[in-house]
Amino acid sequence: MVLSAVTIVAGGVTRASSTKHRDDGPFLGSAQATLDSIAPHAAGVFLGKIAAVSEHDERPTDGSLYDRFDIEILRSSGATLAAIVFVKAGGEFEFDIDDTLTADLQFRRSRARMAPRLTLKRDDLVVGKRYWFITSSWLDREEYPQGVASVWREDHCPFTSVLETAIREDAFRWHPLFFPESRFTVGWQDDVARRTSRVRAWRENRLLWEQRTQGLLTHALIEAWYVNRGWELADLRPPTLGDSAWVLLAESRADLGSKNRFGLPAGSWRIQQLFDMKSGSLISARVRNPEVGDVERVLQSYDSSGRLVYERIQDMLKRGGRSVGANTEDWLRRIERWYDPERGRLARQKVWRFAQVPVGQGLRSTWLAVDAKSGLAAGPAKVSARP
Repeated sequence: MVLSAVTIVAGGVTRASSTKHRDDGPFLGSAQATLDSIAPHAAGVFLGKIAAVSEHDERPTDGSLYDRFDIEILRSSGATLAAIVFVKAGGEFEFDIDDTLTADLQFRRSRARMAPRLTLKRDDLVVGKRYWFITSSWLDREEYPQGVASVWREDHCPFTSVLETAIREDAFRWHPLFFPESRFTVGWQDDVARRTSRVRAWRENRLLWEQRTQGLLTHALIEAWYVNRGWELADLRPPTLGDSAWVLLAESRADLGSKNRFGLPAGSWRIQQLFDMKSGSLISARVRNPEVGDVERVLQSYDSSGRLVYERIQDMLKRGGRSVGANTEDWLRRIERWYDPERGRLARQKVWRFAQVPVGQGLRSTWLAVDAKSGLAAGPAKVSARP
């Protein structure tokens, strides 16, 4: 019987030793063509042993009753699974996780009508047995609800030599991640020696571009590695980006010197970079404080030639607040600047202050326009310190 609800617990990624091989696709090496025919858009391959099975009941805290099959990873390339979880009964407030991950509900519902390509049954896995797994993109849940694109018992696998070759050659060293809605695949490799990451994008296995990030990727969740459309980006979206444009959001952590293009103090910063999915050109860079949280300091956007066209600077100032309508001298200022890239000159600018305004019985956070002259007089138009 196929269970009505299945979730997965994702593990980390591992790297096997690499050799010289073909370097243009999401899958690399001599097993490239076979892997693509077995499991298109796969994310990794591994040999695993079912180490244990345990029942967990989280229904008292609105969770689920489920069996967790823990997997011991024996060898791998790319994405693996630490466990597979079979949900037997849900809590009172169950919800579809896809509701929180997929913005385009019409697309999600159309795919939900498709029959999954592979659904594991609880009895398919036996404690102590070893299995070959090919993992799918964690975004491709409609076709592969358990994150597994293919699976075989080790002693019944017809592709053992291919999978062993894939691990030996590290076929998934680009860590490919497929986005079903846009049909793009993105991947990365960290270059620790140069303190940068290489980033690639493909469309139906055709390499579109490769770029390097400023700093090493943080490998965080959706706000740090995701393919979005312009209208989905909220505060991340520069004013030059159209609603339907597809972009890759890639967050890195970089050590900036005292003279950097953002005008920031020297130190470690998180940088959210947006790359155009068709061309690979850098659309914008948004710098946040290095600590966890979403404290924006500078956002810059660029034209196709890499010239600065827009800049947004946020800083906490110790004086001047009352002159722009705040209740205290301390205030959070935002400066917006638009540039003429042909002449390299400032075309116009606006100054704003952060405020909380009454709405009904509560307060709403917003930005209020202030007199530009008064706002700029409070301090230089650069980030002076971390709030």
